[in-house]
Amino acid sequence: MQNQKPAVEAGSYAIFEDGKKIIFVDFGTDSLYIFNFTAVILSLILTGNGVLQLSMGNQFGIVMLILAFLGWAALTKSVKWAKNAKEKPLKNQRITAILDLEKNELLNGKNELIAPLSQVDIKKAMQVTSSSPSLVAVIKGKKTLTLVKGNALTGGSHQVFSYLKEKGLLK
Repeated sequence: MQNQKPAVEAGSYAIFEDGKKIIFVDFGTDSLYIFNFTAVILSLILTGNGVLQLSMGNQFGIVMLILAFLGWAALTKSVKWAKNAKEKPLKNQRITAILDLEKNELLNGKNELIAPLSQVDIKKAMQVTSSSPSLVAVIKGKKTLTLVKGNALTGGSHQVFSYLKEKGLLK
């Protein structure tokens, strides 16, 4: 693969191009984004309340500020983990699927045939756990393969849908 930069990225997921192949990658960082969101909210609350408590002469504010500092430190570490996960070479990433447009095949991450593209319907699907839709490959008569899970905390999955519409793969 010549180009290590994703064609499109949506949170914990990305799409890479390699010639006539479209490669779907899951960085495995979805839970880190949820943790980061929670850590920011809790750390802000603890910082604000800690300062407020100290300004009113309550020494419990020190405990709140220590907890806030630990939250900010954990957030910093978590952001580094997510960044490092995305910087790994493509061969070390979790490839969920490959669309081989030259051979008209849907392949798994090990480059093994799942189904011919004539038997695959790529479409949006709603998720129980998110307001952002996911992208799935429905293999006629067999199964559904999740390609991208949308996450509203990371900007959703609309970039992926736009990219695939431009490629003529999504209606």
